[in-house]
Amino acid sequence: MPTPQKVEDWQAPWEKKGEDVDADKVKAFTHSLLIREEKAIAEATSAKSALEASETEKQTLQGKLDQATAAGGEQAQQLQARVTELESQIAEGTTKAKTDAELRDLRFEIGLARGLTAKQARKLEGATREELEADADETFGKPGDDDGDEQPRVRPRSLHNHGDPDGTSTGWDQQKALDSIPRQ
Repeated sequence: MPTPQKVEDWQAPWEKKGEDVDADKVKAFTHSLLIREEKAIAEATSAKSALEASETEKQTLQGKLDQATAAGGEQAQQLQARVTELESQIAEGTTKAKTDAELRDLRFEIGLARGLTAKQARKLEGATREELEADADETFGKPGDDDGDEQPRVRPRSLHNHGDPDGTSTGWDQQKALDSIPRQ
């Protein structure tokens, strides 16, 4: 609301209502104006202090930013070198894990083809198919070396299934075996 230039042109609230001047009303009105003025001055002072503090903080941060920018070239290079090193380690680890998995599969493939147990296949040593096959030949013999038979080896019979590798019973009788032992 625009303020009039001259005090004579201005009307007090009681004058607008056509009331007579009451000293208590004038005193209350003046008091409320003074309180509003003090609050406005306090708010302006607080805002000015906050603005000055913000300006100081801005200058401090600008100085730090300038220092970081100056040193940032070297730090950025160090960080980039570290990132490159970590990427290399990750790639190397992934390749090693893939290679280890491929070798494990190759061991079991060769072991299966030669009739080896899983435990025997895990013990094969070498980095290539040829090395693994040579180790299998050396450690467990070539297929058919035992008796001229070209069949792959079969798993040994388990005592728990009483004979056949497929678990079927051979009709073995424990009592008959005990009775057949000569006694003195």
